[in-house]
Amino acid sequence: MRGGIPGLLGVVLVWGVLSTACRAPRDEAPVLSQEAITVYTTLLDEEIKTYLAAFQAVYPTAKVKIVQSSTGPLVSRLVAERYHPRADVLWGVDVTNLVLLEWHDMLVPYTPAGLARMSPQFYSVHRPPYWVGISARMLAFCVNLERLAQYKLPLPVAWRDLSNPAYKGHLVLPNPTTSGTGYLVLDTVLQHYGKVEGWEYLDALHQNVMMHAGSGAEPCRLAGLGEATIGVTYGMAGLQEKSTGVPIEVIFPSDVTGWDMVANALVKRPALTIKPAAKAFLDWAISDSAMQAYGKKSPLTAVRTNIAPMPGFPNDLARRLFDKDMMWSAAHHDSIIREWQRRYGNRVDGNKVASN
Repeated sequence: MRGGIPGLLGVVLVWGVLSTACRAPRDEAPVLSQEAITVYTTLLDEEIKTYLAAFQAVYPTAKVKIVQSSTGPLVSRLVAERYHPRADVLWGVDVTNLVLLEWHDMLVPYTPAGLARMSPQFYSVHRPPYWVGISARMLAFCVNLERLAQYKLPLPVAWRDLSNPAYKGHLVLPNPTTSGTGYLVLDTVLQHYGKVEGWEYLDALHQNVMMHAGSGAEPCRLAGLGEATIGVTYGMAGLQEKSTGVPIEVIFPSDVTGWDMVANALVKRPALTIKPAAKAFLDWAISDSAMQAYGKKSPLTAVRTNIAPMPGFPNDLARRLFDKDMMWSAAHHDSIIREWQRRYGNRVDGNKVASN
């Protein structure tokens, strides 16, 4: 990725000006054919409900079949269907995996309407781009305050805190073999601390893990249910869980907050014609109406007219988010997963590995 978080925040500021001066890609939406499109996504169900309603308001005749999954199963499904694809569009999938799919010739480059008003940090280097970003996700801790008090544990505020032996058996992390959020944890630690110190930290962290869950949102759900003390998740999943009234606190690490961008792409369909509705969906997905919908669920989206964080997110996002290298994340994905499996995947010391 060219540039890091300074560039990303610049996008937010620049779009704040552009979003008030530019029209949506289409003033009048055409009536689409009755042929349904299939959209694969890792977005949460509540996000999908909000965003899809905005799409249907623009294209009321469009038929969209949504297939929602965690990142690992979704990518595995795409690979299995490579020569007989069922998906038309990928929507809200982390960029690391879209880069891998691009490298494996599974995406079609496409320039959605309105791309010219976006900063280059939000789409791939190719012209036309293989993927176009829409928002960012940030890692956070979901802490069950009742369990914390019950076991007389300190409140964790930084990554280093989680390696404290006092938390042994109290942590739930997402499994990086099935969850993009799980890989984001590894990516964040290894990029921020370096390979040697990063793996040393992960060794210590693993001693405290009671379970690896199959999705990024699951650790927070378990903390909310009182089945775990601390669940590592991403911020919006934590805040949504907290909004249900469960006794959790959402903590954004004070030392470094891992982040990733989610983006959209057109699936390569050998011997099949790309459906006009698929392109229309991608056009809409970066329009003002889409970005306004994303802004209801994410603190870092291009539509925001200022960089004031949403309720529950820290005020100093720029300081917390580090200048990560997206290309490094993609290039080292497989080797990092293999090393994680070698170190922790087959442990029989009481740690459980669960998946969806």
